[in-house]
Order: sequence, then structure tokens, then C-alpha cells
Amino acid sequence: AAANFDRLARWYSWLEYAAFGGALERCRFVLLPELAAARRVLVLGEGDGRFLQELLATNPRARVDVVEASAKMLDLACGRLTVRQRARVKFNLADARSWDFPEAEYDAVVTCFFLDCFTPETLAVLMPRISRSAAPGASWLLAEFAESTSLRSWVWLGAMHAFFRATTCLEARRLGPFADLLSSGGWRRLRQV
Repeated sequence: AAANFDRLARWYSWLEYAAFGGALERCRFVLLPELAAARRVLVLGEGDGRFLQELLATNPRARVDVVEASAKMLDLACGRLTVRQRARVKFNLADARSWDFPEAEYDAVVTCFFLDCFTPETLAVLMPRISRSAAPGASWLLAEFAESTSLRSWVWLGAMHAFFRATTCLEARRLGPFADLLSSGGWRRLRQV
């Protein structure tokens, strides 16, 4: 079963700010200008809609497909948008692991703190499916936690995974090999902050 963030949806942004201040939000938005020319965007695991709201404000022509497994998160995301913005978004209440990805459809893919929800085994299957949905020349905006050699970071990531496993049935126990899977899928890093 997909991790269920419904119980945390209303409090998610507060939990995020308590743990990280505005760091995760800044991480989501820092590369948003890179999507200014995107016309078809796939957003996986949108959460409460903060990124989607900024994307639609920054790019007034983009049409967006959102895939989110939490109905309450989708409600929050939809509630952040104007009527005109909602008309540009197709909300899909679905588990990305079983969603029917279209072939070569999107000129931009967005995963903000989404890939860390999955085991390396799941990512090895899911990420190539995501890649196939990207059109030639597409961009993949990835905002994600990174492995660290510091004990403090290792403990913090372990505690986060344990908390979300207990409260949402998250499948991951550690970070997956995002960079390796992106590289083997033909993606190359253009910018990192």
C-alpha cells in the first residue's frame, strides 16, 4: 500500500517548519525559474500544494499533471489555487508505483522530497518509468535529501524515516540511490544548489 499522509496533511507544513525552518521550502523553489518555459509538467508527490502554487504563478502557460497518493494533500493543494489555476491542473489521486505513466509526454518532471519515500528496489523500477514519460530534452527538477557522512545527519535522516514509517507506513528506511539511477537513465546534472 502507498504511504498514507492523510493524518499528517493538515499539520505537514508545521512539522516541516519545526524540523527544518524554511530550508525545504527554499530547496523546492530555488530552481523553479528553470521551469519557466515548460508547457507540460508532471509533479509527483506534490503534498499540500506549495510548490504547485508557485509553479503556476511563475509559469502562466504550463499545464500540470499532479500524482499524489493522499486525498487530503490533494484537497489542500487544490484549495491553494485560483479557479483559473485549477483549470490548468489535472489532479490524479494515485500511487505513483502503479500509475499509468504516458510515454514522452512531459517537458518537465518534478519530485520534491518524494523519492526518499521509496526503497532502492522500488526506485529501480519507478524511476525508469518516470523517465519514459519525459519528452526528449525534458528537465527533471529534483529537491531531495542527500546522504551525508556526518553522524548528526545520519541520525536525523534515520529518525525522520522512522517517524514517517510509523505515522504513514512509508516503505523506505534510508535514502535510495537517486543520483545513480538518474545517471543510468540518461539524465545529466545541469545545476545543483
